[in-house]
Amino acid sequence: MRLITYFSLFILSATLFSCSSEPKNYDSLLPGFIGFNGEMVVVMSDAEWKSEPGRAIQELFYSPYEMLPQIEAQMDLEQRDVDLFHQFYKKHRTVILADIRDNLNNQTPQVKVRRDVFSRGQLFIEIIAKDANTFKEIVESKGQQIVQLIQAEEFKRIQQQQSKLASELVQDQIETRHGVGLLVTKEYQIVKDLDNFVWLRRIKSNQNPELDGSIFIYSYPYTSDSTFTLNYLVAKRDSVLGAYVRGSNDQAKMATELRFPPKKYDIEYNGAYAAQVKGLWKVAEDFQGGPFTSISFVDTLAQRIVCVEGLVYAPHEEKREHMRDIESLIRTAKVIPPSEK
Repeated sequence: MRLITYFSLFILSATLFSCSSEPKNYDSLLPGFIGFNGEMVVVMSDAEWKSEPGRAIQELFYSPYEMLPQIEAQMDLEQRDVDLFHQFYKKHRTVILADIRDNLNNQTPQVKVRRDVFSRGQLFIEIIAKDANTFKEIVESKGQQIVQLIQAEEFKRIQQQQSKLASELVQDQIETRHGVGLLVTKEYQIVKDLDNFVWLRRIKSNQNPELDGSIFIYSYPYTSDSTFTLNYLVAKRDSVLGAYVRGSNDQAKMATELRFPPKKYDIEYNGAYAAQVKGLWKVAEDFQGGPFTSISFVDTLAQRIVCVEGLVYAPHEEKREHMRDIESLIRTAKVIPPSEK
């Protein structure tokens, strides 16, 4: 049986994308970052913000966050000029600095990525160009890589916060019964635990009684690479969740909303191939729905596919950050070998 190999789709050009970081002994003296999840500061002049450079950044980050039931931007942007940035915003969690200047004729266009420049945990991205048109070209050619980098950093930060609220009891139960390691916060409890299926559901809170979220873990035999087609993954999802997840009555079954077709992404996960699916779910009889995302990967020791899915129900709220929170959790999933249980 051929196991799918993964060749990274996220290749950073040596001339246009470079990374560096400050020494660790300096990092320890820095203050913590400021700013909210999903927010970043763009440092450029007002004139640049209203012209080609600013429009390129806005087009990139105001594009829709994928597979939400309503349009929400990838990120919230705060544009500040250099002086205001250094006065009040230099500790912000995520910064994009536009360095557009023509005083060096041989200035090499590039994207510089640094961390912990003015605060611990800060991601600092400098886009260097000799003119506005070159800046726009860099954003257009490297924009998706920048978005992916910022997304990965957001997941990492959220996971660091979530780890402080981990429920060791629930985590141990999942590892013992299902051979899957997963970061689970105390906001979730197990509501159904079967041989190849477990359902964790967010505990209702008085602060936000309508907010609901679920994490599902299920597994099935790995028979061929056709397992990783979108049609197969969606059919398996509907089969498993339709059998085990009900609404207010037996006819109210969980299903995938196919009027807005889900999307599949081939990703690298724990050093191997995985398939991520993003889409919308529905419980028709209960008139409920919302976004979901799942990651399916191979447990080579047990020759099974493990699928970990997270979904959100927030009928009167924006859902982007709720989805980031739940995706941060499912991205911690890994197989636990029998000797380590």
